[in-house]
Amino acid sequence: MSSKKSISGPHLLLAGTINRLLGGNWWTDGKALFVLSTGRTGTETLTELLTVSEDVLAFHEPNPQLIEERQQAFFEIEKDPLPFDRIFRASRCRQVAAAKLQGRVYAETSARLTFFAPVIHQIMPRAKFIHLYRHPGDVVRSGMRRGWYEGHPGDQFRITPPRETEAFELWNQWSRFEKICWYWSAYHEFSLRFIATAAPERVLHVNSDEMFNPDSGVWKTIFQLIEVPEPSEQLVRKSLAVRHNAQQGGDFPRFTEWTIEQRQ
Repeated sequence: MSSKKSISGPHLLLAGTINRLLGGNWWTDGKALFVLSTGRTGTETLTELLTVSEDVLAFHEPNPQLIEERQQAFFEIEKDPLPFDRIFRASRCRQVAAAKLQGRVYAETSARLTFFAPVIHQIMPRAKFIHLYRHPGDVVRSGMRRGWYEGHPGDQFRITPPRETEAFELWNQWSRFEKICWYWSAYHEFSLRFIATAAPERVLHVNSDEMFNPDSGVWKTIFQLIEVPEPSEQLVRKSLAVRHNAQQGGDFPRFTEWTIEQRQ
């Protein structure tokens, strides 16, 4: 007997319906939420927060993860968006369609789609975006503790300066600390350029420290943005009581202990 589980009943019906509909653009009218961030900002905690609502189908890093494509998008999407339009459609049509058929909002919180925001904004007219930001000292410290730009497994697909920039000329002279500072800046410069062209009602700026604090009320604003009923405050507080994917290892001083030169 085969050990593989068979798909039957409502799951088979849902899969069949999705397959019939994916031939067109029906799914692009689905309600969705995507996050613009550097990473290390609490995106996994945001996923858990969104999952509290039964009206949201939330993922942190769904497959395909588009790690290499993210790097390519950083360099090329503003010059030639069409290839990335195709990549997004091919990689996310099933997930978004499944959420729409269930009457739920599709939410993806990973920073890996940050550079895809311009094409998502065009493809999905009902998609909303959260610009999730954190104090640069915290992000840089986290990157230093994780070994970014120093033999980290993900370094081959981490962004680096485009050739036509001054940063490209200086890159090999910079310390790892300076490279991570550039990384933080590059992500936010891209995000702010996109936000300047996006419909204002489709974007929400969220400070991650405020998101972690249930008393700030930011969680209510997030659910208002995606137009779903607020979940139970008790469940929200329980979800936010856990800092998901918090950095445990590595050693680097906190921002308050940095030198004046490092802060500059």
